[in-house]
Amino acid sequence: MEMSNRKIMGNLDKLDKLLRQNPHGIRIRDIVTRLGISRSTVYNHLNHLDLKGKAYYERGTAYPKKPSHLKLSKAERFELLKEIIRANALIESAELEAISRGERQ
Repeated sequence: MEMSNRKIMGNLDKLDKLLRQNPHGIRIRDIVTRLGISRSTVYNHLNHLDLKGKAYYERGTAYPKKPSHLKLSKAERFELLKEIIRANALIESAELEAISRGERQ
């Protein structure tokens, strides 16, 4: 039996709202219970929301997608990468100094 478009859209809206209320994720079985829809319908709706960039799921838990304004910009990613490289260089330098002092081999 096929759901009406109005009911599908209502369930999608409810699922989207439920995910936004649970930013750290919500188990699929809890979604089934809270919305009163089947597990397969939940997965179908999550796939739809995933295609729209609104949700994703993994290992039995669904999550809202982070808004794009929370993602790092290209410049911020570059700065973060530079910091990681600097930290790595400091660690390597400290290890080389320890080896030269005979503390490590």
